Amino acid sequence: MKKKSSLLIVMTMFSVILFAQHDDHNDAYNEKDNHQDQLHSEHTAHKNHIALFSGATTNLDHESTAYSLGLDYEYRMGKLFGVGLMGEIVFAKSKEFIIGVPVFIHPVKGLKCTISPIAIIAEEHLEVDPHSVPHYEDSHGESVNKDAQFGARIGLAYDFHIWKFSVGPAVSFDVANTQALVYGVNIGLGF
Repeated sequence: MKKKSSLLIVMTMFSVILFAQHDDHNDAYNEKDNHQDQLHSEHTAHKNHIALFSGATTNLDHESTAYSLGLDYEYRMGKLFGVGLMGEIVFAKSKEFIIGVPVFIHPVKGLKCTISPIAIIAEEHLEVDPHSVPHYEDSHGESVNKDAQFGARIGLAYDFHIWKFSVGPAVSFDVANTQALVYGVNIGLGF
């Protein structure tokens, strides 16, 4: 029940931001603003965007926080939508590797909403008999088990553009076997 209510709250916030901002933005347009938007979009709405993420992941079920480092790529299919790839490493006691195929939605300049299916591959260092479960030995000779799970990520980010570069805050919510909040800074390049 806790997971469903958290997911419902995040999805509701996402919907309100996506649709409310779009209507307000359209009402404020005039010819001068439209010309400035065209000039602004020429400098910021690149077909391709790659960004480095640096931040933290807080596992809400285990109440632990670890450093996260990620990379995402977006191919802009139009003014509103894009698709891409993302990868992230969570440097917890047992490392987690997260990969996904996000859909990007750009309701207003700078704001970026993402929805993505994700796969989480977690390394678990074994303290039991290594012959009892499938495992491999890492470079230090320790027994390690890899566990994969699937889930979803929804997120919000805001990019401040300076020529081809972008920088801004990002926050995401992951739902899988556990729930996690991911937050930090994106530094990107459009091309």
